Amino acid sequence: MSFWITLLFIAAILLLPAQLYIMIFGKDFHQTKQIILFLSPGILAIAVSNIIGFYFAGINKLKILNVKSVVGLIFTLISSFYIIPRWGITGACIITSVSYCLSSGLLFWRFYQMTEFHLSDFMISKGEFHLLLNKLLKK
Repeated sequence: MSFWITLLFIAAILLLPAQLYIMIFGKDFHQTKQIILFLSPGILAIAVSNIIGFYFAGINKLKILNVKSVVGLIFTLISSFYIIPRWGITGACIITSVSYCLSSGLLFWRFYQMTEFHLSDFMISKGEFHLLLNKLLKK
């Protein structure tokens, strides 16, 4: 659910015209749409992995959360010295997205090692969809 809701909001933000950002915030925000586009994969990865992070926090396995954060930080620091001077704000966005995807991937990998979950367990089944639809239609 987190994936789909986040994807919906990212798509809505990307559908806004770039001129709207300029009109609201000023001419310095002309790259906002491009920045959001490059940050989108990382935003999506972090939104989904936060659920797994709450799981680890709930079972008091905080070490993996620290490792995930340190891996993301090290990648960001090392790659920033090379990429940002060459690619500017676009490079910073790409580094951030890759860092988020890397740390989220590490969190998912560790989650699948520790549990018996499969990727299909995260998908909504037909029965769950119908139950959700029935609940929504009753209100």
